[in-house]
Amino acid sequence: MTRARGEGSLYQRASDGKWVGAVTLEDGGRRAVYADTQAQALKKLRAVRRAVEDGLPVTAARLTLGSYLEGWLTVTLPSKVRTGRMKQSTLDSYTHTVRSHIMPGIGQVRLASLKAPVLRRWLSDLQDKSVAPKCGACAALGGMGTRCPKHLHFAGEPLSARTVAYSHAVLRAALADAVRDEIVVRNAAQLVQPPAKKVTSFVPLTHDEASRILAAALEDPLRALWLVLLGLGLRRGEALALRWERVDLDLATVKIATSLQRLRGEPDEAGRRHGRLVEVAPKTTQSAATMALPALLVDVLRDHRKAQLAQRLTALVSVDDGLVFTTSVGTALEPRNVARSWAALCEKAGVRVVRLHDLRHAAASFALAAGLDMKVIQTMLRHSRMATTADIYAHVLQDVQRAGADRMDGVLRMLGG
Repeated sequence: MTRARGEGSLYQRASDGKWVGAVTLEDGGRRAVYADTQAQALKKLRAVRRAVEDGLPVTAARLTLGSYLEGWLTVTLPSKVRTGRMKQSTLDSYTHTVRSHIMPGIGQVRLASLKAPVLRRWLSDLQDKSVAPKCGACAALGGMGTRCPKHLHFAGEPLSARTVAYSHAVLRAALADAVRDEIVVRNAAQLVQPPAKKVTSFVPLTHDEASRILAAALEDPLRALWLVLLGLGLRRGEALALRWERVDLDLATVKIATSLQRLRGEPDEAGRRHGRLVEVAPKTTQSAATMALPALLVDVLRDHRKAQLAQRLTALVSVDDGLVFTTSVGTALEPRNVARSWAALCEKAGVRVVRLHDLRHAAASFALAAGLDMKVIQTMLRHSRMATTADIYAHVLQDVQRAGADRMDGVLRMLGG
């Protein structure tokens, strides 16, 4: 038997010539390693000794990131969902990101070998990665810079800086749990920085554009939805989850209590994810609130309710879940289909196609231009921090401030200044 100094026991097995090393663990047990050469055996033996000295489970020395992440997704995170510390939609989002952007790139790397250079290379590769086609139309348009009419994205375009940064954030969260569980001693993801997110300044709908859209929507079955989104500044999911029991047309109030989301399902044999529509808690605790309805929206919703009841009387099949906005048979509206209907309406009105979420921005911009106080805008949008409201609408504030300065200039000139 050959024993290297300070390396534990090491010997070459006579039966097959393999080099075998062993380290005694704190509990009295022994961990063996095997290699074809003495040098390889010494390297494995040192890795085990380092794990023991760092207080790690010795299995972490050979545990891959992919194996750890599978356990994280199927055990650690579901327990957080059950205890209310994480939303199911967040778990679904993390799962998609891990399996789409983390595992394919670095899932095979051992946790013990997960260092800054490896992660920098991974982040660089992600920036060169293209959006995977989601359907036949996406694949046919690959690289042509044409927006897929079904999925509303440019087929073949590179991953956005936001997606890359989110992938890094998910990995950082996973490794933070690994540190807490004493599987690793440090969070390697904290040693690298993701690419900076591009600051995209949105151009809100102008009064003219909004007027043209609403004119084109006079006979649109979703006209009441568009007006509610614009008049209250709701998020899409919040509007789609509105229930009549939370709407008081006599008091002109509406209670925002839930948000409608499609949760991702597990892929079937063909790779399709069906998922399901569910109502979840709003984005933040401040998002749940009772809001005042403008008088016009009260009238719009009264007319919408009458039309909805009349439609159900003549429908062959109808479901009444109590939702304010539904399909022709009374079921919840699919969020993605609503986004497509909005894009089609913009095109019909002959205006630029903006995101449905920009109706929320338009509501705030119009309110600011009308002279409402920033604190009132924060309350309307239900932002938890004033800084969030101010950052998003900084450019609108500049216009408001300029208009105020121009009015003050007129006052000063009138006074003979």
